[in-house]
Amino acid sequence: MREEEKPEKQVEHTPDNASEESQKKEEEFSFLQETIKKDGFTKEKLLRKCVQIALIGLVFGGCASLGFYALKPVASRLFATKTDKVSIPEDQEEDGRDGESDVQVTESTDGTNDGQSIGSGENSADVLTGENYEELMDSVYAIAEEAEKSVVSISTDDAEISGLIVASNGKEYLILTGNGVWEQGASCKVTLADKSTCRGTWKTQDKIIGLAILAVDRSEISSASRKQIKVATLANSNRISQGSAAIALGNMFGYSNGVGFGMISTADHKKELADSAYQILGTDIAATRAGTGVLFNLQGEVTGIILPNLLTDEENAPASAYGISDLKHLIERMSNEESEGYLGIHGVTVDEGIAESEEMPMGLYVQQIDAESPAMQAGIQSGDVLTKIGKITITGIQGYQRALQKYKQGDQVKLTGMRRGTEDYVEIEYSVTVGSRE
Repeated sequence: MREEEKPEKQVEHTPDNASEESQKKEEEFSFLQETIKKDGFTKEKLLRKCVQIALIGLVFGGCASLGFYALKPVASRLFATKTDKVSIPEDQEEDGRDGESDVQVTESTDGTNDGQSIGSGENSADVLTGENYEELMDSVYAIAEEAEKSVVSISTDDAEISGLIVASNGKEYLILTGNGVWEQGASCKVTLADKSTCRGTWKTQDKIIGLAILAVDRSEISSASRKQIKVATLANSNRISQGSAAIALGNMFGYSNGVGFGMISTADHKKELADSAYQILGTDIAATRAGTGVLFNLQGEVTGIILPNLLTDEENAPASAYGISDLKHLIERMSNEESEGYLGIHGVTVDEGIAESEEMPMGLYVQQIDAESPAMQAGIQSGDVLTKIGKITITGIQGYQRALQKYKQGDQVKLTGMRRGTEDYVEIEYSVTVGSRE
């Protein structure tokens, strides 16, 4: 008889058995277990941690500042705002006389002058009395105050001179000033019309006439100050005549922000320099020997740039200025960091009358040649009479100057002249490389 199989004995899982199994597993994997200890956090440790973070921040900030300072010039060159080309408008022919005073003289019925009237038209019958004279001066002073927005004061370690805001290239304001008190490449302090200051940097100069252009970065001028300054409007100084009203602003009296009123005493003088001749406006406005400034007409337009010793070097001589019309081409060139062409020729005009009386050709008579100049290197001599520059006929110093303005440094130009021979003048040609006046 077959014996019945006994069923396997089932192990009953009691709580005690489960506990034993769990303990065995923990012992088996105890090497993988991690013990977490509580960190003892104190106020001293917190303070130490804060100090460490602060020191790290200071070191990082210092390194970042030094790096920014070192890389700023490179970044400025790489990412600089593109500047606009400066263009100075040419003189426009207009009816009337620039700078003519609105003050008129009235006559009484017996033919004598009762006084001066203010304005014209309906007001022409108003006699100039003490009361309306004061009104007149207030009106002129209001013109001066508006014009002064384009005038600046430039300070160096040694001197203080006036300057004029003549243009803006989108990135910088460009200031015309004298070049006699500071060195090329130097910086200076510029005081604007609202008395705010900024740094001016050298841009270019013209050594022949003694003028320079400096630049002030627009980003250094606050928006409030920009509303108090403006680019000057340039008049046609060729239309100014003796007796025209004049307003002088600047450092004419030995201090900045000076204001003077007067009239033009002479407008037909010329200052002859190498390759050029410039109109000089004389005034009856007192000035020191080193006085500088800007002349304006009664429309608030610039008529001249006051520099020392243009008419005379006497102490306390009246202010005199370069007529602005003759400077317009130069201002445009310098504002775009270009130079007027230079040959180094000093000459005088030989007009038809002189040519006939002296039996010599018409043109530009060469009085003097600058040493080591392009003209000297080309073989031009004193006594030659220049008749053509390129294909342009030369009729005198003004025509020669305008013709030379078409050329830039490095250009090759052909000059035609006449040189006295044993019996008569003979034609001679010169090939000249144009130099720079900077």
